Amino acid sequence: MAMISLLIASSVQAAVPGDWARYEFVLAKQDAKPSVKDVTITIGPREGNLRWWEMAVTKPDGSSFVVRALSKYAPMSVGQVGPVGQVGRYLFKDGDRPFLEYRDKSGGPLLPEFDFRTQLLPCPATNTAFDGIFATSGTYLGNGVQLVETGHGKPMEDMGQPKVLVLDPNLIVGTGRNFRDIDEGRITDRNYNYRPFTAKEYDEMESAGTNFFIVDTLERELLVRERPAFYTKYPVFEDYPNILYRPNYMGTTMFTDEPAIINSFGDCRHVTDASNLLRMRVAASLVGDNHYSRRMLPLLLQKAGVYLGTWDMLQQDMPAWEAVYSAGWHELEGGASSVIHEGRYDLNTFNTIMKGTFGPEFKVTTEEMLDLHYAFLRGAARCFGGDWGTSIYGQADPEISPLAITMAYDQGARYIWFWTSDHGHHMPYKEQLELTRVLREHAKAHPRKPMNARIAVAFPEGYIGWSEFWPNGLWNNERFGFQKTNEQGVTFAKVIGECLKQGIELARKGIRFDFVVEGDPARKAGYERIIRVRTDGSVSER
Repeated sequence: MAMISLLIASSVQAAVPGDWARYEFVLAKQDAKPSVKDVTITIGPREGNLRWWEMAVTKPDGSSFVVRALSKYAPMSVGQVGPVGQVGRYLFKDGDRPFLEYRDKSGGPLLPEFDFRTQLLPCPATNTAFDGIFATSGTYLGNGVQLVETGHGKPMEDMGQPKVLVLDPNLIVGTGRNFRDIDEGRITDRNYNYRPFTAKEYDEMESAGTNFFIVDTLERELLVRERPAFYTKYPVFEDYPNILYRPNYMGTTMFTDEPAIINSFGDCRHVTDASNLLRMRVAASLVGDNHYSRRMLPLLLQKAGVYLGTWDMLQQDMPAWEAVYSAGWHELEGGASSVIHEGRYDLNTFNTIMKGTFGPEFKVTTEEMLDLHYAFLRGAARCFGGDWGTSIYGQADPEISPLAITMAYDQGARYIWFWTSDHGHHMPYKEQLELTRVLREHAKAHPRKPMNARIAVAFPEGYIGWSEFWPNGLWNNERFGFQKTNEQGVTFAKVIGECLKQGIELARKGIRFDFVVEGDPARKAGYERIIRVRTDGSVSER
């Protein structure tokens, strides 16, 4: 064991390929169960202004994994200012499996989702001493590490030809279940019959362009985790921390389910009570101990026996999957990362509702109907720094679905999903595959460019909670029935209808627009014009 000199770090010292240091894992709680035994960091050669390094981790059960990366600094080394800085390449090797290199389709490396720089890599402790180039004390996975030996002249082993996984985090296509129907055609008189996906079907889905899967067992994880696709999984003790080093692992939960449609707003006395209630319930759910919480992953890890120490782990990517697309504004305001509409697109149904609620002049075309839907989603995503998407359900008109997904792609959707299960809601497996192929062919022929809308149409606070799914009135509350009047003596239908009318007129002129809510988020979002509809039904512009 090398002598630890406890020298103060100096800019004169420099890392040399083959320098290495071994650290033992130190629990922040005396009687906790360790997830890691030790960590060895090895310095590699420079490549331009970046340096290769490797982190080999041994676990108490004798298993191991390796991270290899090209970055500005090596972990726990002299000269490191904060985390490792710019990362040029990222590779991961689990046990005796070959190295996997993860790349973002848009260029550069794809890094793990969960606090890669601050928790998944050891970081020097405040005011730590140094032994040569290596810090003697540090933090790792919410616990500690301490230096036990160092050495020189140990070059990193040849990693061979890694398998490269190119993933696209900007277009995520998948279904909300891990099984498929086994019926021929559509079923209307009973529920579908289902069975789990087979290995052959994972190949088929990947070939079509699916790049997201839900995983429920280790066996199923082994079928998907080395594909160019993202996945979710409930972790067990043996998964930790390995699974977190996979950049295609997205956590435990695909989405938070229908925050607006499953809530009751019947006790709300003012429309602003309803909007406030929705954002509060979303915010509370995301930090709670339920299935849709951002804290579900750490809660499950702790239940499995993992001790996270000081690590406040969160699943940041938590979209709201929602039927009431207009409510996405307050769902993102409450903390959801994105909003994905439950697309049951049917023009005749939509026009019948529009005519009955607002008048015959509100009849629209298919493209205008989709523009109206997507304007709500885009506006919420832009103003709160999130994302949006659409999902195709069994109730959607099959003639409209191809246009719905390609228009969503063209307008910047990050998510294109499908719903599997639940009678008429179910989207048959073969139709999912065909629509995925349509989307991928369209995307290949039409590379996306940034297309932010220049104009926004602003609803008054509380009035954006309109949907054809809520027949009783705004927020499905009879107090706010469409023909009832607000404090200004104007019907709720008049105010909402004026907002929709402004959007329809812009859509008919071929002008991209977003629906927003009047207030600071919209004012700070960079729109050139905001058309404001007030509670008295009047319209003004900025």
